[in-house]
Amino acid sequence: MSPDSNPIPALLLPFELVSAIFILCLPLRRRVKPHPNRTPLNLASVCAQWRAVALAIPELWTSIYLTFSGQDAYDGIPVLFGCVESIDLEDHAAALMDLWFTRAAGHPISISLTCAKHHSLPKGVLETMFKYCNQWGRIELRISPSDFLAFNAITGPFSSLTSLRIEVTDFLPSSSRLAVNAMENSNRLTSYALTDSGNYRAPADVLARLPRTLRAVKLSFASNQNGFRIIDLSGFFSHIIDNLPHLGHLDVSVIHHGPQLEVKRLPASMTTLRLGRDRLLQFLRIPTLQHLHIFLETSAYLIPFIEHSQCRLISLSVSLYWLTRDSWVSCLAALPKLETLLISVSDHSVIQRCQVLFDPELVPRLRSLVLQEEYTLVPRFDQWLALLRFRTGLCHALLHVWPRHAQERRCMPQPPREIEAELEALWIYRYPWNAEELDPFGDLYPKPDGPLNLRPYHFSPF
Repeated sequence: MSPDSNPIPALLLPFELVSAIFILCLPLRRRVKPHPNRTPLNLASVCAQWRAVALAIPELWTSIYLTFSGQDAYDGIPVLFGCVESIDLEDHAAALMDLWFTRAAGHPISISLTCAKHHSLPKGVLETMFKYCNQWGRIELRISPSDFLAFNAITGPFSSLTSLRIEVTDFLPSSSRLAVNAMENSNRLTSYALTDSGNYRAPADVLARLPRTLRAVKLSFASNQNGFRIIDLSGFFSHIIDNLPHLGHLDVSVIHHGPQLEVKRLPASMTTLRLGRDRLLQFLRIPTLQHLHIFLETSAYLIPFIEHSQCRLISLSVSLYWLTRDSWVSCLAALPKLETLLISVSDHSVIQRCQVLFDPELVPRLRSLVLQEEYTLVPRFDQWLALLRFRTGLCHALLHVWPRHAQERRCMPQPPREIEAELEALWIYRYPWNAEELDPFGDLYPKPDGPLNLRPYHFSPF
């Protein structure tokens, strides 16, 4: 029998259909890790025909996500260069990025680079990035001060950049301005996130430079006893609301602020709000709000905010700290339209906190439930399963237990076999077919060190 007498059906599909299938195989959030077992490298290694198809699809090569911590090595480079032995990518990251984005054929590109503290980017990575600055679409960097200063030396313009996320992992020199050229010289920027890791710059220095095109903003300000304090929170929020007319998604973490002389509710129109403290809610009135993330200590701020705003929240992410049961019930009772609930606790077992959900009158429309805690060493799988049986309307559920110490995580017990069998039978525990292990579900984003958080998809435009 000749080889052509029994053709493989998958190889007979038209190019357009194969292209669409290949693109659907990319990670949900389009942060592509170069690895022979991941798209696009795994598809390109099946056969010569599929390799040719993969190389002819620019969309497969428009995103790259690399982590540099001295521990991770990406061995996707041998597949691209045709090498047999695995090569440590630490010395070849720049070459990989260059070849990767050559395949992107001029399309907007997404670059996500994460460095552990006290680590720097490999040699040549920033220079390779700069070659493609006209194609930057999304840039996400967690880098050292020296790398940030080198990155900030390029002035642009950045004609394609729509999303920018910067975190400096350590202190910048005191003479350095935390002014990001990539933000100031991008006329299409719609999403911007800045995490100020101990660089105590006054918020006014940052707010004054925010472009009016922004639709999503994340700002994190830290302080110490010698640093600044935000005295006028009303003025702080007023500046953001007045100067960003298209703002729909706001994430603000203010660690320290002074006593407020005047509390005034400012009207705003946005969809997503994330605040480091629930007391900040007293400065806002947002009728259009749908998604809220807060650190909840009392019901004294959330319930009045809901009443004044008359908003209909559909998703809520809360970090609970010594909140009484009655206050917790009151908060949930004020949210009859809620569909997604993420609960993080640091004082009690998260399962104990969820005993109130056995009341069918509370959040009757709940469809997605995510629980996470850091201190439990023996999770109550039986109570978790009982809650899933009771909440028959759930479409997605996740119990995320992440003890702070690695030894405790290694000793975490598995569920009993009978409970594990029931959990596996629940389709609400199944991930989407094209999801990676650490991919988020919907708007749920895992942090690199474990905990989950709600993050609006508008911060990820690709």
